[in-house]
Amino acid sequence: MSPLITEGIYVSFSITLVAAVLGLLLGIILATIRTLEIPYLNGAAKLYINVFRSLPIIMLLLATYLIVPPVLRKFGIYGDSAFICAAGMFSLFEGAYF
Repeated sequence: MSPLITEGIYVSFSITLVAAVLGLLLGIILATIRTLEIPYLNGAAKLYINVFRSLPIIMLLLATYLIVPPVLRKFGIYGDSAFICAAGMFSLFEGAYF
């Protein structure tokens, strides 16, 4: 196998693992909030779930990849932020479905 393919498989599995774990934790938190039925928190959870379920994941990934790196640079954080953008957005997206 080519080293590039091996590296791509490793990065894909890493993003999947991080997104699944963080998405599951976020989903548990959202489910708990919805179960408690506290008016403002329940409304915020419903809004979050409806927004993330209605937007296409590719649009969210593209927006995150175009917005997050300039913001990080303003705080003096340089480097490749593609992994952080992808894992973070997949986590937020999956959290709305768990």
